[in-house]
Amino acid sequence: AETQPRTPAGDLLRAVTELAERLRDGGLPSAEERDALRMLIHLAGDMHCPMHAGRSDDRGGNDIAVTFFGEESNLHAVWDTALPEAARRWRYTEWCEQTDRLTDDEAALIGAGTPRDWIEETRALCREVYEASPAGSDLSYDYVARFAPVVELQFLKGGYRLARLLNDIYQCMRREAGIGCHGGGYRHAGRAARKKYRKSAIAHPAEKHDLCNVIR
Repeated sequence: AETQPRTPAGDLLRAVTELAERLRDGGLPSAEERDALRMLIHLAGDMHCPMHAGRSDDRGGNDIAVTFFGEESNLHAVWDTALPEAARRWRYTEWCEQTDRLTDDEAALIGAGTPRDWIEETRALCREVYEASPAGSDLSYDYVARFAPVVELQFLKGGYRLARLLNDIYQCMRREAGIGCHGGGYRHAGRAARKKYRKSAIAHPAEKHDLCNVIR
């Protein structure tokens, strides 16, 4: 509800919704559109990182001290970087090649829903992470074995859902401009979008995102 205190997940949902609306409305100067697109890609990744939907009182797990294979860390850092890197020693392209094995029906199912549905799903996962990772936990092989499949699934969801958002935005703009929609379709856009998403979700680089490479 709008009267409830703002939370990280609520701020994230609001930002994704507003960015998508701005891009869908069109008419932005090219530099402003580029920056909005970059931020949308970044936040679509954040939306599927469990600790980005964490509690505000511990700053999304940043204040929960844990060790990861004996190294001091915190729960947010484990899920942002250490766990995905421990789960698979893959390059970004290998993540895409090895995990993108969905049928068209499975891909459509994952991409369904709204950003509100997606963040609520991530919040439910976040609660599971909190329960499995209390302060002072020593996380290692069992933890990676349990959550590596979850990491892979979140990457898939993030990529397909980002593709859904981009298709909704730019196909709408093309229709309004009287231009035929891109024929590559939802799944084709999803493959490139997942590559962009994984870079955002794991490393958050300040790199230039090329819209053509994302949607074609």
